[in-house]
Amino acid sequence: MKFFSKSLAVLLIALFAFPLATFAQPQITPTPQAVALNYSQAESLTLSLSASTLAVQVGVLQPINVTATYNFSDARIIYGTAWLSSPTAALSSGLNNIPSSSVLASSGLVSQAQACTLNTQVGVTQLMPGAVTGAVCMVFFNQNTPGTPIGGWIGTGTINGIESIELAPGAYTAGNYTGTLNFGLTAD
Repeated sequence: MKFFSKSLAVLLIALFAFPLATFAQPQITPTPQAVALNYSQAESLTLSLSASTLAVQVGVLQPINVTATYNFSDARIIYGTAWLSSPTAALSSGLNNIPSSSVLASSGLVSQAQACTLNTQVGVTQLMPGAVTGAVCMVFFNQNTPGTPIGGWIGTGTINGIESIELAPGAYTAGNYTGTLNFGLTAD
C-alpha cells in the first residue's frame, strides 16, 4: 500500500505540475498554398487645356496652358501640336472666312509667332492623327522641350507648355467669327 500511496502521490504531482496541453495531440499543419499576384498598368498619355474658349485678337497673343500627363514604361518623346479645322476657313462668319495663314501661333519652342500653315508632321517620323494639312499651327512639345531627358520621358510625370494664338494684322470683314483650335499629343 505504501507503494500505491507513493505512486498515487507522484501521479497527482505530475498531473498538477504539467498542464494537460502537454499531453495533447500533435499539431497538424497543412502545406502552405500560394496565390500568384498580377498587376497591369497600361501606358497613358493625357492632355488638358486651361481654357475651352479663347477670344482671338488682332496682334495680341492669347495664351492657352497645355498640360501633358504621362505614364510610360519605355523612354518616349512626346509630340504635341495644335491645328485649325481648315486651311481656307479657320474662322468663319456666315460666308466670310479667315484662312489659317492669318492665324498666328507661338509656343515656348519658338521666339516668334508663325502662321498656322504647317503640315501634319510634328517630329522626324510622327504624323499627328486628325491634324489638317496646311492648318497646323505649332508644335508645342517635342524633343526640344526644355527638361526633356536624352532619349525621352519615362515613368510618370507632367509637362507644361503654352500655345499662344493671335490674328495677323489685316482687314477683316465685320462679323462674329468662330472656329476650332484642336490640340493633340502623340508619343514616339
